[in-house]
Amino acid sequence: DSPDYTGLWTIGCCRQVSVTAQTVITGTPQLGAMVEVEAVREGDGTFTALEIVVINEQSGQNRYKFTGEVESIPEGGLGIWVIGGQQVQVDENTVIDESHGSVGVGVEVRVIAVDSGGEVPLALKIKVLHPES
Repeated sequence: DSPDYTGLWTIGCCRQVSVTAQTVITGTPQLGAMVEVEAVREGDGTFTALEIVVINEQSGQNRYKFTGEVESIPEGGLGIWVIGGQQVQVDENTVIDESHGSVGVGVEVRVIAVDSGGEVPLALKIKVLHPES
């Protein structure tokens, strides 16, 4: 039995978003966690969350986004991916969002990454923007 997260959430200092039974939640939300929210603005000016992704705690520092085409994926999916000419480390905690199509070579994706102190940044989330054409 999964917990009920429906209701009005406050994101950041002052943005309120309504979470419904249809909101897709990835990860375990908790107070103080870093989240990415995709929401729709309703006619009355309120926001309804479509998707909430809980990002790893280490994401607070040196976090950035970029968009590119997947150029290579190692066998098994974990390890160094090349996206838009840039290397990113994908581990078991990386969220792969395939709600708009399957990830693969030639597919355009948006990456949220964090400088993990190593040579290759860690991908926190990879989202397929649209399926391979």
